[in-house]
Amino acid sequence: MLDLVDLVSYSQNNTQNNLHQNINFWNVLATVKTKQQSDKSGKYQVSVPVFSSDLQKLNSKEIILKGYIIPLQELRKQNYFVLSRYPYSLCYFCGGAGIESVIEVNSHQDIKFTENAVTLKGIFKLNPTNPNQLLYILNEAEVVNN
Repeated sequence: MLDLVDLVSYSQNNTQNNLHQNINFWNVLATVKTKQQSDKSGKYQVSVPVFSSDLQKLNSKEIILKGYIIPLQELRKQNYFVLSRYPYSLCYFCGGAGIESVIEVNSHQDIKFTENAVTLKGIFKLNPTNPNQLLYILNEAEVVNN
């Protein structure tokens, strides 16, 4: 069995291989924990992410992720949206899942909205500090044929 480092190397070297497309990176994303700490003013307690070593190894690496488009604009082609592990009715924003089940997506190309799962390839980034963005970001995303 491949460990995470092997999976990332395999991912980068074999992007067209079916095995790579079957790797479930959502399970690794689910390893995030949170801790409470004071905000900069010291007045409020805020939750901050604690990323596992496996998540840190993925930072800035290319991954392939299959999920459901949660549009942030009208239902049309999108180049900025959220990808959810779960269908719209079970997604994080609808109260059915946790923050680890969604990833912010940026693409140079417009990706057509669909209610079916899509597979995307892109550069994975951790977001440890910006509360105006999700914990995970997928940059340079493009559709991979399912």
